Amino acid sequence: MRQEPHRLVFLDETSTTTKMTRLRGRAPRGGRLLADAPFGHWGSQTFVAGLRCNELIAPWVIDGAMNSAIFDTYIETQLAPSLAPGDIVILDNLSPHKSKASQALLKAQGNWLLFLPPYSPDLNPIEMAFAKLKAHLRRLKAPSETSAVSSNQPNAGTTSRPQDMPTIKRTEL
Repeated sequence: MRQEPHRLVFLDETSTTTKMTRLRGRAPRGGRLLADAPFGHWGSQTFVAGLRCNELIAPWVIDGAMNSAIFDTYIETQLAPSLAPGDIVILDNLSPHKSKASQALLKAQGNWLLFLPPYSPDLNPIEMAFAKLKAHLRRLKAPSETSAVSSNQPNAGTTSRPQDMPTIKRTEL
């Protein structure tokens, strides 16, 4: 793998809610800060994607939280078609990720699965891309933060620049 880092696919998901509105801001001294914030009904969406060394692949947005059935659908319809035999999918230990159906599908396609140690988000570089995505969504000041992911921001899932991506040292692979 040291010679082929492009075969690594880091997979994870993040959630966005309408409660992501910034709680602080700047205003003239003695003035009041005026900003919009959602009130009352709130919702959440989950954004799931894979990260290669040079691109974000198979981005997908769902309403609500991730479960095994949704994860199986994501693997079958989004991720598996974008993988080549021999690619290595690296996941955290979320219980839907351990779905037998998804594991069987990826292994039948010739892909490898590796699970990160528990409680180690620092080992998954896609977390940094998600941090940039959430900062971008907060900056948009959208009335519904989740609507920015799904509809009116076509590049919301690709806000990370190559220089923002962590460099993976070949000696660490």
